[in-house]
Amino acid sequence: MGITKLMLSAAISLSGILPASCHKTAPEAAKTPVAPSSINLATNNVLSVMHVLGNLTLTNHCETRVHLSEGKDCFVTPKLLDKRNVQITFAVQTRTKTGQIHDLAVAQVVTMDGQPLEVAVGSYNFTMTPQIAPE
Repeated sequence: MGITKLMLSAAISLSGILPASCHKTAPEAAKTPVAPSSINLATNNVLSVMHVLGNLTLTNHCETRVHLSEGKDCFVTPKLLDKRNVQITFAVQTRTKTGQIHDLAVAQVVTMDGQPLEVAVGSYNFTMTPQIAPE
């Protein structure tokens, strides 16, 4: 009986040490903002365009327009869910030369304020870090 208690106490104390001795820390991401740019990506014979928006300052419930190309715009609308979480709606519109909406693609994501994200909307991919400004 004494040996089993000794073995049990040794196993418990060793199991508490193992998680503390094996941990990883990720290197901190660079704090410098990335300049907006676009990159063409070919995936499964479909051409998609990657837009790097960098740090994008948004205001709660206010739409922000990002011009993509002639007749193509992305409207980004944030909605704060609580102190840190935000729901962001991306709407990519394509307009004809007369100003009529030709195509519309919409996507919503829920993320944390200040956390980098990547989202695909239609044939466009966006990467950004949202910064929600007070109203």
